[in-house]
Amino acid sequence: MLDVGCGPGRLATGITRVLGRVEYTGNDVDRDAILWCKKHIEARHPTFEFRLLPVRNERYNPRGVDLTPGFQFDLPSGAFDLIYVYSVFTNMAESDMHIYLTDFRRLLADDGQVFFTAYAEDGVPPVTINPDGYISRPCSGPLHAVRYERAHLLSLLEELGYAVERFDHRIEVNGQSAICLTRSRLNGRSRCARVGHADAAVPAAAFAARPETVRTSDGRLSRSSKHPRSPADTRSRPR
Repeated sequence: MLDVGCGPGRLATGITRVLGRVEYTGNDVDRDAILWCKKHIEARHPTFEFRLLPVRNERYNPRGVDLTPGFQFDLPSGAFDLIYVYSVFTNMAESDMHIYLTDFRRLLADDGQVFFTAYAEDGVPPVTINPDGYISRPCSGPLHAVRYERAHLLSLLEELGYAVERFDHRIEVNGQSAICLTRSRLNGRSRCARVGHADAAVPAAAFAARPETVRTSDGRLSRSSKHPRSPADTRSRPR
């Protein structure tokens, strides 16, 4: 799996505790987060790899290299069954999201899936950066919250050649929507798994990313008070 915007390894730490051995690649524009993950996760788990992504993000890496059309991740084609992008497009310009999604199609295995979150609503402008009064606290700084009109976002995904397997509105932190994509429909069957909400769905491999959710030995999901945290979690990104 590929974890885009892995930050201080929250998903990776959960996977090592809950799912065990997984072929995992995480990348992020934050050098300190990647260094921490290499030292404390990659060094102990040989199937985990963390890579710095030195591209520009106005909020998190303003001195990085500008993304341009034709950009490709330094990763092999068709290598990933799951691409996980949690709370990344919420802090990214639409043009950059388009570039990422374009290359995701190259990176996905034939039956692979993309899971991402986004701010998406009906009856709003196509794209709004830092909309007033939208999230739980006032927006501050560039790209604090990037909100899409739902139909506009779905149209973009269709143009890029994706099928939307699930769209679950406002089920994630601060009202983000959870979206599952494939390059083609799998006979109408989604490989998403329900977690903690009657209409909520995330890919099965992403269970560990949800705060304090663990799978018990008999396969059930339960809530744990011992969610693993890294010291870098104190640098959590504003939403």
